[in-house]
Amino acid sequence: MTSQTQSLHDDDGFTLVELLVSLTLLGVIGTLLASSLVQFSSLQKRERQTAVNIELDTVTRHIARSIENALPLPIWLANVEKKTWLNGTSSSLQFVAHVRTGAFSFGLRQIFIGLDEQGVQRNLVQGSRLRRLQKQEEATDLVEVLLSNNDLRLKFSYLLRSVDASQTEAQWSDEWNFEQRLPSAIRLRLTQTTMTEISHLSDLLRLR
Repeated sequence: MTSQTQSLHDDDGFTLVELLVSLTLLGVIGTLLASSLVQFSSLQKRERQTAVNIELDTVTRHIARSIENALPLPIWLANVEKKTWLNGTSSSLQFVAHVRTGAFSFGLRQIFIGLDEQGVQRNLVQGSRLRRLQKQEEATDLVEVLLSNNDLRLKFSYLLRSVDASQTEAQWSDEWNFEQRLPSAIRLRLTQTTMTEISHLSDLLRLR
């Protein structure tokens, strides 16, 4: 009778030591899982940031190559008689450049770079059309290239040529519409805002 009672007590459940060991193991496993989740989240964040930086760098390089080919030639603007070589605001600019038009051909094009706002979406586009020798009605040969549809913000600044040799500080303007003049340089700033990050990329473009 005594042996049967002892056997029943042995099968009653976990001992305190077994329970403590189980809780310790669960705690270790939980810590490892939490650490893995944090590392995975951090890795995803770095991957997203890397993709954003690559896009900003690619767009900046493309715009830089286009602007650096700007030529001292007048552009045609609707209802404007001034002979402007470059017309720029803080969010767009137009100029004439010598660009590739085919596999082995080049030509003069009037280039537009700016934001195309469609509702809440802002697309960064570059447009080009044939440069004509005389002013005509609004051209219909505009070709647009989408540079980014990730809601970038764009800001141009234009470096004024110093008229006084004693001036040591650079003078920047958010607009450029001087006749027969190109800015000494153009500063480009791109900004992209995601749910968790704000990324900036700036570049200083020297005109040839």
